Amino acid sequence: MSSHRPEPRRSRRPSSWPTACALALLCLAPAAQSGDPQGEEHGRHLRAVYAERQFHLQQSFEEASPDARMRLESYLGEALGDGAPLGAWPNLITLTRGARVLAGADEATGDASDLQALVDSIDVELAPGCFDPAMLGEPVIARIYPADARAAALSQRSARVSLLWLDEAGVELRARSEPVADRVWVRPGFNMYLRTPEKVGDWRLVLEVVEGEEAVRSGPISLEWIPGFRRRFDAAYARLARREWSGEHLLLEGLRRRLGYGQRRAATALSFLQALEAEGPIPGMPRPHLFPGDVAAVERRMLWNRHPLRRSSPGSEPLLPVAAIVLPSPSRLDPDALFEGPAGEAWRREADERGWLLVSVAMDAAPLADVVAEVRALLPGRAVGLVARGDAAAKLLADLLVGRDPGADFLGLCAEQGASAKLLPEVPVLLATPSPETAGGVDREAGSEISRAPLPASPFLSETELPAIVGRWFERLEGLASGER
Repeated sequence: MSSHRPEPRRSRRPSSWPTACALALLCLAPAAQSGDPQGEEHGRHLRAVYAERQFHLQQSFEEASPDARMRLESYLGEALGDGAPLGAWPNLITLTRGARVLAGADEATGDASDLQALVDSIDVELAPGCFDPAMLGEPVIARIYPADARAAALSQRSARVSLLWLDEAGVELRARSEPVADRVWVRPGFNMYLRTPEKVGDWRLVLEVVEGEEAVRSGPISLEWIPGFRRRFDAAYARLARREWSGEHLLLEGLRRRLGYGQRRAATALSFLQALEAEGPIPGMPRPHLFPGDVAAVERRMLWNRHPLRRSSPGSEPLLPVAAIVLPSPSRLDPDALFEGPAGEAWRREADERGWLLVSVAMDAAPLADVVAEVRALLPGRAVGLVARGDAAAKLLADLLVGRDPGADFLGLCAEQGASAKLLPEVPVLLATPSPETAGGVDREAGSEISRAPLPASPFLSETELPAIVGRWFERLEGLASGER
């Protein structure tokens, strides 16, 4: 076990390091998805859809054969291309098509018809977005929503659009079917009207589009049934109506959007509702914490945090976390997505075993040094680490290049390539890359400790493996587990 302990650090960046290089690196990071001309509402919707499809791909990838995994990795690599920005993740259509490539459809190249590409670019929003079992057979509005701007160019003919209910036994109910013109495939989309199924169950909604002799279906969208949802929402609203703005209001606003016009999040409506009803932090339950700053950007400034499920004995009070790990969210996801899906399950499992407070925040919420300082205030006397992946890793490298040290006690980078030791602060650093030359080991340079760990696949496809890699590295950092500083 290493004897390294965090100490006050000195920057090793040469004073003559060219700032122009930093500007070039910043240009490599893809723009946040919320920069769409139609505003943050579209960005929020797109990030939720992306998370759902990423979770589906992660689950399928874990269950796939080695040959299928290689086929998907090859397809995603070709789709991104050699000139892809550092930390780039596949776009929505590529991500969706990747699930079919993994399953053996579309051949090895991922080729698909224009109609299939059109359906890949579409999402369906149901309003309301969650259902009380008492709402059986009630009217529902389905908004057919082009989540990708290319949808308008993918269909030049009239089509017939159908919505179908599917249950877990494979029973299929055609809820609605009507002809549409090609001009409807632009945002904000168009509405269709249907009714919920006549019985509670694991119902899923599927979109079907028919052009000529070709018929294509979307992936399923699950329904969420919550007993007494409206009553419970009204009670939470009445309790918070006169209170000062806090993270609880963000939960309430997320539920209002879900109830009012069906806007989904990566997290379920039930998890938001339970966090509201708890009226305080509960181990194992993610909650948002308001980060000081501009009121106009309040949602982007939420630190989502989750205390680990740790007790000294059954029935005892929860133990304090031994350390905090801050994970800036890549721009294609909202911060609450960290705790969901297969990768979220892996992070929760590792955090419970190691005793971590997990913190997720939008990569553009605030300077990382301010985020780390805020987390220190939430967990005084404990070590605070930072692990960056996707374009959040590119942004962190750009910060380091111009001497903006985030001030973390340990640092993890998951990216296509490593980083020069000249850029790295004098703290324990983990570089997780897929390079064949990467060998597990530890380098000590200028008083710092740089650990190198190979990824089993590309950084994007290694998301479910990263928590365990970070956990094994953390275990070697003597002194951090006890919270000594």
